Amino acid sequence: MHAWDLARATGQPSRLDPDLVHHAFATAQVVAASLRSEGHLAPPLPAPRGADEQTRMLAFLGRTA
Repeated sequence: MHAWDLARATGQPSRLDPDLVHHAFATAQVVAASLRSEGHLAPPLPAPRGADEQTRMLAFLGRTA
């Protein structure tokens, strides 16, 4: 996630490796509840219909692509 954040903040390409996204999304789904309850993670956003996995992960983590 931080790689995407930094890429966006600096105007760099923000497309992440699909395998990395897959594993990061799976991990995020396990740890998100505790991070949200501690105020470290934004609430999830709805992902657009037909969104790819990276976009779904970003929405789940409260970010917009």
